Amino acid sequence: MSIFRGFWLKLWRRRGLQRDLQEELAFHRDMARDQSNPIGLGSAASIAESARDLWRFDLLEDLWRDLVYACRSFRRTPGFAAAAIVTLALGIGANTAIFSLMYRVMILPLPVQEPERLIEVLRDAGKGPGGAQSYQALQYYRRNCQSCSTVLGISNVSFHTVIKGEPVQRMDGQFVTGDFFSALGVHTVLGRPITPADDQAGRANTVAVISYALWQELGGRSDVLGQSLTFEKVPFTVIGVAPREFHGLEVGLDVDVWVPLEVEREIRRPSNTATAASKWLQVIAVMKPGITFKEANAELALLFRPAVIETEIAARNAADQRDREVIKQLESWRPIAQSAASGISAPRRRFGAPLNVLMAIVVVLLLIACANVASLLFARALSREKEIALRLSLGSGRGRLVRQLIAESVVLSAAGAVLGLGVAYALSNYFVSFLSTTFDLDVKPNLAIVAFTAVVGVGTALVSGLLPAFRSTRMDFASGLKSVSGGWEKSPSQPWRSGLVVVQVGLLMVLVLGAGMFLRTLHSFYSIDLGFDPTNVLIVNVDPFGSGHTPEELRALAPQLIARLEALPGVTAASLHRFPPITGGSGTNLDFVFDSGAARDVVARGVYVNRVSENHFATLKTPILAGRDFNAADSDSQHRVVLVNQTFALRYFGQTPPLGRVIQQRNTPMEIVGVVADTKYEDVRQAMQPTVYYNIFQQWGSPMEFLVRAEIDPEAAASSIRSTLTSLIGNVSIRERTLSDQIDSTLIDVRLVSTLAASFGALALLLAVVGLYGLVSNSVARRTREIGIRIALGMSRSEAVVMVLREALVLAGGGIVVGLPLAIVTTRYATTEFEGLIPDDPLTMIIAVGALLLAAIVAGFLPARRASRLDPMAALRTE
Repeated sequence: MSIFRGFWLKLWRRRGLQRDLQEELAFHRDMARDQSNPIGLGSAASIAESARDLWRFDLLEDLWRDLVYACRSFRRTPGFAAAAIVTLALGIGANTAIFSLMYRVMILPLPVQEPERLIEVLRDAGKGPGGAQSYQALQYYRRNCQSCSTVLGISNVSFHTVIKGEPVQRMDGQFVTGDFFSALGVHTVLGRPITPADDQAGRANTVAVISYALWQELGGRSDVLGQSLTFEKVPFTVIGVAPREFHGLEVGLDVDVWVPLEVEREIRRPSNTATAASKWLQVIAVMKPGITFKEANAELALLFRPAVIETEIAARNAADQRDREVIKQLESWRPIAQSAASGISAPRRRFGAPLNVLMAIVVVLLLIACANVASLLFARALSREKEIALRLSLGSGRGRLVRQLIAESVVLSAAGAVLGLGVAYALSNYFVSFLSTTFDLDVKPNLAIVAFTAVVGVGTALVSGLLPAFRSTRMDFASGLKSVSGGWEKSPSQPWRSGLVVVQVGLLMVLVLGAGMFLRTLHSFYSIDLGFDPTNVLIVNVDPFGSGHTPEELRALAPQLIARLEALPGVTAASLHRFPPITGGSGTNLDFVFDSGAARDVVARGVYVNRVSENHFATLKTPILAGRDFNAADSDSQHRVVLVNQTFALRYFGQTPPLGRVIQQRNTPMEIVGVVADTKYEDVRQAMQPTVYYNIFQQWGSPMEFLVRAEIDPEAAASSIRSTLTSLIGNVSIRERTLSDQIDSTLIDVRLVSTLAASFGALALLLAVVGLYGLVSNSVARRTREIGIRIALGMSRSEAVVMVLREALVLAGGGIVVGLPLAIVTTRYATTEFEGLIPDDPLTMIIAVGALLLAAIVAGFLPARRASRLDPMAALRTE
């Protein structure tokens, strides 16, 4: 209690104690005067200071005074303060921006009860973790997992939705098992959640829980309960509203509505629940309390074979698709379990590597900024040489001066951190707009992000301020008082400042080489021969839902639509397809069988398949190498015909022309009538794959998607294309995007890292030029007498320029020597995270080294020019 009582007295009774002290001192002065005491109290100020020490918070108050003094000193040097604060704000802001993305994508726990108990059950079929599981696998896990309190099934779906007779709109929804909300501990803010009673096979209730955002769009009234929403022409009754903070389990996906999983049977025909061949569910296991991840993972691994592999084999046997090679491939599947505490891992798998690389880049940028500010602090200490010498000569302890100088670093870092939050918010919004085609994120600062910024700010203050503070106070103060530059000549501070520049250039070498590697890789991706010309090509997706047309009517209408599109001004070609070029990962792989003339038929496994119309290859400007294109006669013929690409022809037929050969898929014979040039299918980074093209009119499906090539900007022709389609089909949903945008979206990870690496590299290069310029300028200023003497003794102006530039190039060369090996190691590591990166590229290294040397010349040119123009007589008079 005495400790708290003392704290209370110091904090709240200070004015009273100060008053009492003054009265006590006045009383004793009066007594000494009355008794004619010549000595009196001695030093009243010393006595008062000793008394105040009893109720002062010495450390805190001294620190406060140091901070106030630092702020006042910066008011006298606003240019220095602004340069340092902006430098730190850029470094801190970049780190905070990347951390905010990492936090929300990879760290932030889900707003559910005990998120650490969630496990995502995945499988590896040889291409890395995959999330989709069959309905049969889900039910097996739910029945047999003893370490799980339950196993949840989730499936994303885009519903055609009608609300109160309004036009059809799309909503992001999810099929979920009946215990989804109860297992997660998510309580509705209105109404009730979906329960197991709503999710009974064969008698599921068509009920829905809507999101808080959708509830607000519907008016935010309590009478939303019982309201009818129509999804895929099936009426659903709203029974509850999810809490504001709950958006589902997948980061970046804002779900509008949740419906029972078993309702899928009423919406889809045929239902995905019918066969284990349909992989459409994300499986989340919820561990029982007290069960560890290791224990649950071990059991899930044991259940994997009967749940996934055996159900898949049984489905193939039932469909009479017995194939030893396929069975062997299925046997190679492996289970993978990952924590889902921060959400389903698909966004982490796609953006985890880019965010890790970007975090490393901004850390390097912050270190460069710290080195730059430390160099500025060294320069500031040089200008305060006499002040520091005077303080030391008057008895100020070195530790006290170090604390004062560190306080100045703290002020700079605090201001930089505050400004950095604004920089981070702006950068985060840019990142979100960059990624808007992929997912949505809320980038508003929260306590975790502010705390991270504060920690980075403190670290920045220590990294940038400690070395200058300690080195600035190690001086010969006698020489410093004479202002003859002797105080620092006898200290090792100048070599330390040069060392900071070398470190700065070395870190910059890592950043510039990394940025060059990503930019060169991105350029190589865009330089790849895609097999088609994406210029001025528009992808037009038509969703005929609600148009009133049957699939047969749409099939009959499609040729008219293509003809009308081709007749539009500025349009040169149009066609239909099932999958657009560069699908970004979606597509179909099938196995084909054909007679090779040997004892056994040849099986072409995992062949890519697309359905296209006549003129598809002409629209893309992809040449037909042999045979012919589809024609109108093929569309109505029962005789199936296909085209194959060059890779398929060479792999399975060699140099023998495949025209006229028959291949089979599920006992359906198809004749090869043409061979087309290879084109990229899923991703530009992917090698050319064997591909078979069906006639889309022989295997019709919806929605319809057109390719339209125009002589003008395709986006300018979009309105006329939309009008033409709606005039024939009716008021349907139409979405268009350019083929170039489609390609860009598949390279979004490399584009993001390349863009930011180049931007941060340019910023770091600017900081390095400023730091090197400051060091060389200061060196020239301190060597004014020496340079003047050299010029007086006959050194030419050009030799003076070379002498100063040599100093800048030596520092830059030292940084390159230090940084190049580290840069090579770092870029090689990056190649393990990104497919297709080009490491150890000599051209990139030459350009990076050349850029740094050029920057050194630019930084040293002005000081060198100033040195060459010195007047020897004026220089000799300089102290």
